[in-house]
Parts: sequence; structure tokens; C-alpha cells
Amino acid sequence: MVFKNDLVVVVKCNGKVLRERDNIVYLPFGSEYSLLVKNLRNVKASVSISIDGEDVLNGHSLIVGGNSSSEVERFIKGSLDSGNRFKFIEKTDKISEFRGDRVDDGIVRVSYRFEEEVQVRPPFINTLYRSSGTGTFTSQSTSFSNDTMTRGIPVSSDVQMDSFDDGITVGGSVSDQKFVEGHIGTLESTVHVLSLQLKGKDPNTETEVTKPLTVKAKLECQTCGTSNSGINKFCAECGTGLVVI
Repeated sequence: MVFKNDLVVVVKCNGKVLRERDNIVYLPFGSEYSLLVKNLRNVKASVSISIDGEDVLNGHSLIVGGNSSSEVERFIKGSLDSGNRFKFIEKTDKISEFRGDRVDDGIVRVSYRFEEEVQVRPPFINTLYRSSGTGTFTSQSTSFSNDTMTRGIPVSSDVQMDSFDDGITVGGSVSDQKFVEGHIGTLESTVHVLSLQLKGKDPNTETEVTKPLTVKAKLECQTCGTSNSGINKFCAECGTGLVVI
């Protein structure tokens, strides 16, 4: 889970939320995954997503309702009714030779802006009105906006990512997740950015990840065998650094 400025982004695999450690999510090669975006404000958020430097929403922005969540599991490349799921694969030498190595490989970037809060001033009373807008948000049908003001947002991050990029995201199996056009009000000028990195190997040992590290997973110490919480970096019993794969 990555959290910043009232927005949460998590990676899910097989329906389970994965553990994030130092902005890194460990995922086995060949896994299909999705991104869950949760808006903690009362107003809508306009969200853009790029993976490996590619705009997965094809120039559009996802609308996430106030105090709501929206999950994205596929690329939008022309069709709003179906497309290929996100699939994380190993970047082999052959792949590198054919497509090249890119600075954004393995990196998921989420940039977003919130709706402006409209202040209403009735006689003698000052109140704040939070615009609710229109649109339906369900797990089956996710709304997005094609407002040109939300396109072309510079994607940058204040998080320094590791250059060890062993995997990339490609198109997986076909998903029938549907998107419909929605409405969002005037957006704030401030653009926020969240970043995380997907890895399929331990950068120190280059050992492949065998199963996703979920938020409920326990880590067994390789020295004393103690079962530790998934958030621990060191064994609570003996202090050994915990292997996350």
C-alpha cells in the first residue's frame, strides 16, 4: 500500500492485496495483477496511471468518487468494453535486445488531482460545499473522464526508485472490465504523484519470487525459524534480516 495526500494505491494479485516494502512490491513472474485506487477525500479525484512509462488509460483519466475505491485490471487501447489484463513478466535478454531497456521499466506511477471545493456564502453564514457531481461507480463498471484538461499531466515522482528492473508489464488474458464516460468538476491545480516498483527477484540475491507477499503473509526467519509479521524487516527474535520471497 502506498499512501500520499489522501490517495491510496495498492497492487492486488489473485484478489489479495500485496505488501509494499519501501515502495517495492514483489510479484512472481507470469502473474496478472490489478491496481486498487482509494480516494480518502469527499470530492472526486482525476487519476492518470502509467506502467513502464506507458499510459494505460489511453489518454483518459480515471474518476474515483469521494470516499470511494476503483480497481483497474487492464489496458485501455481503443475499447471500453474489454482489453488485456496487466501481466508481469521477466525482462529477458531477448526482450531487452528487441524493445530496449527503459528508465521506467518496472515502475507504476499514479498522478492525480482532486476536484476543487466550492465555497458557498449564504447571508451571515459561511459554509463549505463539497461538489458531488454525477456518475455511477461500481466494481463492474469504472467511470473515467476524457476531459482534455486532465491529459498530458507531467509524470514525475519524489520517490527515488531502484535501477534494478528485472520485469515489465505486458498484456495478459482478456478482461471484460468495462469503462463508461463520467463527469468531474473543476480540478485543483496541484498534481500529486505516487510511485511504486514491481520486482520479480530479490535485488541482492537475484532469487526469483515464488509467491506474492500479501499483507497477511508471515515471514519465517532463516536463522531461528521465528514467524514474523509481514511488515517486519528484521526478525523480532534474533535480528536477522528477513527475506521477502
